Amino acid sequence: TVFAVLDWGWVFYRRTQLLDVTNAAIGEAATLVQTGTPSPADAAVADIQAELAALGIDVSALSVTATYVGSSPSEVLNVQVALPFVPLIGLWPTPETLNTEVSMYLERQD
Repeated sequence: TVFAVLDWGWVFYRRTQLLDVTNAAIGEAATLVQTGTPSPADAAVADIQAELAALGIDVSALSVTATYVGSSPSEVLNVQVALPFVPLIGLWPTPETLNTEVSMYLERQD
């Protein structure tokens, strides 16, 4: 059971990292002008990839999707992230993929 605690602790740690990085990236991206370069969606994707790589996470299999939902004045940026999970020990069943989804209203809507 010690191995289960270690593996599941790692699951929750990685999941928290993923959620924190996604929240920070979408928070910054939501302040950008939608017609600017980079767009909020592109900025969010790039920030998530860069921040996870800086944490030492292999982003080669990372899936990040950023889409706009709704229309002005209540348009939302929605970001979905899927990261394959590699357990520390692997003797206990853990998720194969960690997923998160964060949405935020765009502050500067066109």
